[in-house]
Amino acid sequence: LSLSFSFQVNVSVLKKDTIGDLNPELYQNQERTIWIGKNKDLGQLNLVVKYNQKTRNLSVTLVSGKDFPPRDYSGSIDSCVTICVLPNRERRKQTAIHRRSVSPPYNENFVFNIRVGEEAHSHSLLLTTYFYDSLSHGHVLGECHVPLIYCDFSGETIFWSYLDDPSGSVSTAV
Repeated sequence: LSLSFSFQVNVSVLKKDTIGDLNPELYQNQERTIWIGKNKDLGQLNLVVKYNQKTRNLSVTLVSGKDFPPRDYSGSIDSCVTICVLPNRERRKQTAIHRRSVSPPYNENFVFNIRVGEEAHSHSLLLTTYFYDSLSHGHVLGECHVPLIYCDFSGETIFWSYLDDPSGSVSTAV
């Protein structure tokens, strides 16, 4: 597996006369972004994962979908996404259906109770994207697996994950 990270630091707080001094403001607002998958044919999902240690809740914000292939004559797609934490599929949660958009802005937050410990990193998120045909029948467009081993449980982690064919294959990080 190859893994790609990017970090952004706010350098606008640097002052000419403080070069060489430690400035704690430089170490705030760091973002950790991870890209998963390689198949660009089915589109991708953008999500943000955070863990609250006090409440032991894993917060998953599905920000948006991007570049879904059109499924109707007008060049658009009606879609929704389900999210669950593996290996337990019981607590599956679903977004609202977004109509006529190949890049839907989901902006929905989902909370799952997970205990951080040795077993927390063995879990993963399964996101399944569905599209609806002209008769309102749901079909699987694609899915992606987001292993929680890539998450920074002390902060937030941003994921961009390409959808894979729903054949049970697992996404790999690039």
